[in-house]
Amino acid sequence: MPNVSGRGDAEIALAVIGTLVPDEARFHGPAFNRAGQMFQKEFARALAHAGLKPSAIFGIEPVPAFPHTRRLLVRGAQLELGDGLRVRLLPFLNVQPLKPVTAGLSVIVALIAWGWRHRRQPRIVHCINLTMPPGLAVLVGARLIGAKATVSVLDIFRPGGIVPDRFYWRVDYWLQRHLIPKFDGHAVVSEAIVEDFLPGRRVCRIEGGIRPDDFGAETRPEAPTTPSLFRAVLAGTLDVHNGVELALDAFSRLPQDGYELVVAGSGAMARVVEERASIDSRIVFRGFLSFDEVLALYRSADVLLNLRVTRAMDTRYFFPSKMMECMASGTPVLSTLTGHVEEEFGDFVYLLRDESPAALAALLTRIAGLTEHERAEMGRRAKAYMFAHKTWDRQGEKMAGYLRSVVLGDTRDATLRSWR
Repeated sequence: MPNVSGRGDAEIALAVIGTLVPDEARFHGPAFNRAGQMFQKEFARALAHAGLKPSAIFGIEPVPAFPHTRRLLVRGAQLELGDGLRVRLLPFLNVQPLKPVTAGLSVIVALIAWGWRHRRQPRIVHCINLTMPPGLAVLVGARLIGAKATVSVLDIFRPGGIVPDRFYWRVDYWLQRHLIPKFDGHAVVSEAIVEDFLPGRRVCRIEGGIRPDDFGAETRPEAPTTPSLFRAVLAGTLDVHNGVELALDAFSRLPQDGYELVVAGSGAMARVVEERASIDSRIVFRGFLSFDEVLALYRSADVLLNLRVTRAMDTRYFFPSKMMECMASGTPVLSTLTGHVEEEFGDFVYLLRDESPAALAALLTRIAGLTEHERAEMGRRAKAYMFAHKTWDRQGEKMAGYLRSVVLGDTRDATLRSWR
């Protein structure tokens, strides 16, 4: 690693803070989000491969607050994540309003101890999102030890959009609006975050990534289970903002024969999907699947659905990282115009411009009418683009370079502010 500190051979010490836990059954509760967990793990792993391995990963276990769970106290633990990474889960009282306060205090204490151990090195404290653990605690901890504070802003919840317009979310949004600009460096998932929160600031866009080894060299090695059926797959967190209701309503407009919708995942809309599947044989609910099972499901499909709602709900501060793995699978993807999808990926996916059931049904009918070769070519080109530009190793190199520039204070490299 190049010398970035001006103090002999000292290397950068990096602490990553988030909600990262091992992908194990004991953590698969209502607060566990596989896409978010994969992002955090791959982010840390990619930085390590780029020569900026975190010397510590601190985590707040994702668990609903009491009384939604019986756990009043969440204890700390040291856990293996694989790939040579470990996470130290921090303790906190799991009852509101003490949960963010005690989680924040644990973060500050952990950072002070970490900062002392690495006091002779330039240090960066990087947190994943600012709601939990509280971004204020991360910023205070970093300032107390004289470290640079950077953040990955993956989502911002505007009250009245995805979340209700209530006091808690109004306070959370107000804090994020005031905290985000105070950090020394920023990784974002959407241009809207920069426009509204960081105008004129130099940022690094990291919206997700893929590991090529997960997907193999071949495109769609598994043929559709029933060749006469056109199979659409919707997988992920089953919430309204991910287009579950849109997909179900669109299928009600399609012919009874020749189409199948397979839905996989968990979330608030899971019960609705189960009910619709019980009365419509074309709809199949697979529930929560392992990552390998999800990949096999992708390979069995004719089209994958990325239906993040953008018109009826305010989702402009989000980007569905699951779309990255969908495109890398080699199966063609149908997507709404969320984030920078049209700008960067418009040539590689089928775009849904009108987020209505009728328009989605019409687009599915059109895609089903294409030849297998035409659909396969779309999937092949999407996969090639992902392998060339969106591997986690490529993203890690970009992020590591950006973080080093934060330590150097060098703002001359304009290529780091690239929206493509």
